[in-house]
Amino acid sequence: MVLASTQLLVATFVVVCWTGSDASAVPRCHCPSPPLHPSVDVYPDVENLTYKPDDTFRFHCSNWRVLMPAPVRNVSVRCQEDCKWSVDISEVRCIERQCRPVNESDLPPNVTLHYKYFNQSRKEIECGVLTIFECHKGMERRSGPRFWQCGCDGNWSSQEFPTCKVLTCDTLTPPANAYCHSTGEINDIGTSVECVCNHGFRPKHGGDSFTFVCEVADDGSSVSWVGEPDCVKIPILGFCDEPAIPAYGMRIFSSSGPPYPIGTVLKYVCATGRVLVGHRVIVCNDSTHWSPNPPTCEVVLCRQPEVEDKLVIVLTEVKPTYLFGSEVAYACPRHYHLVGSAVRRCIDLDRWSGTQPQCKSNLSCKADDTRSAVKPVCKESCPDPGIPINATRNNNGPFVSGSHVDYECSPGTRLVGSFRITCQPKSTWTDEIPSCARKPDIECEHPHVRDPRVIQMTETFFSYEYHNDIQYTCAPGYKLVGSRRRKCLKRGWSGTEPSCKKRS
Repeated sequence: MVLASTQLLVATFVVVCWTGSDASAVPRCHCPSPPLHPSVDVYPDVENLTYKPDDTFRFHCSNWRVLMPAPVRNVSVRCQEDCKWSVDISEVRCIERQCRPVNESDLPPNVTLHYKYFNQSRKEIECGVLTIFECHKGMERRSGPRFWQCGCDGNWSSQEFPTCKVLTCDTLTPPANAYCHSTGEINDIGTSVECVCNHGFRPKHGGDSFTFVCEVADDGSSVSWVGEPDCVKIPILGFCDEPAIPAYGMRIFSSSGPPYPIGTVLKYVCATGRVLVGHRVIVCNDSTHWSPNPPTCEVVLCRQPEVEDKLVIVLTEVKPTYLFGSEVAYACPRHYHLVGSAVRRCIDLDRWSGTQPQCKSNLSCKADDTRSAVKPVCKESCPDPGIPINATRNNNGPFVSGSHVDYECSPGTRLVGSFRITCQPKSTWTDEIPSCARKPDIECEHPHVRDPRVIQMTETFFSYEYHNDIQYTCAPGYKLVGSRRRKCLKRGWSGTEPSCKKRS
């Protein structure tokens, strides 16, 4: 009886449990707390929460950061029936927005790059990373930015690449007690300038001259003249005899003599129509000999100038060679005008002035519709005169007789010549086209020298720009009083006006 009662109790319990509320409403398991990185934000907050199947939560990044490895701003994750999360989030991180690496194949010539603040371990270009651009050794940045910065929006601060230009040295300033001869205005890396010491001085390290070379610094960011500039005073131990003076030549840079003390420097020039062969400057060396030998002055000859246009008529006698200063004149047949130089002059060894002549038709024709039978009406015209550099003109043709062309120079330049030229009969212009010269910030007029015995050693111009200089000397038997060298400065010419006085 007791056993039966027990069995009935158990049965009753089972029935109650089975007939209770719906068993499916009781979760069979829970999803584990998600292993999120601290950089990830979630909603709702997962702390102290449990998740049953079909529960969801969302995770996202703030402050313009992005999810990695998932390329999305936010993700919804669901707890599945097997109590596993629908997405593996163990590797999810929030990182700063990244920029694309710069393609080095897009870099301009002579430009390299490297990154600053770049995380080498992560290999990612994040917000704040700099791309630094550098020019090759011996070059400097001409335009464009020096660096790009990766912004927190994933974009570089610029898309413009820099460009580089070759470094050049400034004009060499001769050292104390020396005279230097520059080979040109542009002093590229490797350019050399030869210098000689003034009378009574010699190079400290021996020889008759010394050289400066335009070299790039070790860091590649600058260039400078490198050389041994010291000129030391020469003790008077000996003298050189009178050197030869070439026919059609003269010395323009000398001291008292003969005899000439060791270290004396002499300079030669040739008469017009003669070319100097040899060295322009000679020095009395320690062995009391002139080094190198004095030059000679040879006559300048030009071969017959070439004329390609068969219509061109040569008006002067045709010769195989012409002396310096000889002229060759040209003309064209009727109804043609000459383009180029009507007269060319032998100005140097195998060098002719002007340009090669050509013959162009004078006739400018157009149809005349006022007549019953359309016939071309032809008028004489002038050749296109051209446009000088840094200038514009108001007429682009056709250039018939009587028409004119006005020229205007660009800002920062000034017009030299006539601003207007007019086409005349016989297809000629009233004047040459003008030029546009750069306006110097500081300009000096040619200094007046009253003494006619003073010889100007440098080229003569109507005006001189800032820091241009003029050098003077006197003929043998005279000594120079005043400034041997004057320089154009902000206040005008340096020094004093030179004159020549006979030596006592």
